Amino acid sequence: MRLFLTLVLILLIGVGLAGYFGWLRFVIARQNHGTDVTVRLFPDKAKEDFARFQEKVDQMVTHEVSGELLSVSQGEATLQTSRGTTTFVLTADTKVELGKSPGTLADLRAGAKATVTYSTKDGRYTALSIKMATP
Repeated sequence: MRLFLTLVLILLIGVGLAGYFGWLRFVIARQNHGTDVTVRLFPDKAKEDFARFQEKVDQMVTHEVSGELLSVSQGEATLQTSRGTTTFVLTADTKVELGKSPGTLADLRAGAKATVTYSTKDGRYTALSIKMATP
């Protein structure tokens, strides 16, 4: 009995949240012969909300990868890793370290070994920090 009540409670919470977020709507129409209840589902709205949620989660989660800097140009750096090449967006907030010393984006050089910490934003990899090994 407890399991049944728990499942009903979870279902009610789920339906309540779906209504709150606009993923479904109940339409009640009173007629002479009774009451009609219609449930309208909005799957596109749910997909949009889930995609937005996933993007926010991706922005909060950071990743780290190491390899050789292949190229550095204004606003981008390309890193060769064991899995292939990856291009990162460089911003004014990207921190650069040269060994244990702070550096700038201008210090990044192709051919150097580097570790990039990044997050995903708008489907692109944004470099949060780049640690370049000193020769």
